[in-house]
Amino acid sequence: MNSDPEVLYKGFALTAIAVEDAGGFHTAMVIVRTPSGGLRASGALGQFPCALQARRYAIEYGMADVDERDPPQPDWQLESGGLTAKKSADAVARR
Repeated sequence: MNSDPEVLYKGFALTAIAVEDAGGFHTAMVIVRTPSGGLRASGALGQFPCALQARRYAIEYGMADVDERDPPQPDWQLESGGLTAKKSADAVARR
């Protein structure tokens, strides 16, 4: 299991966790500590090809949770043949 130090965001502390599974993928999760000290956890957020991507997504997810907005969409998808990267709208617009 990999975790980064807490990220402070609008008074909330976000802790991202990535757990490697038997297939070599990493499952992301985020723990949110409220300013009053309450804790809540996201549950599994999906599989990622590396721990860094999993933790980055978990932090983005936690920020969306704090802001009460829709969670971000991952820039990958798991298919039967493996991972496939998706192009974001920004990347397509820059071409």
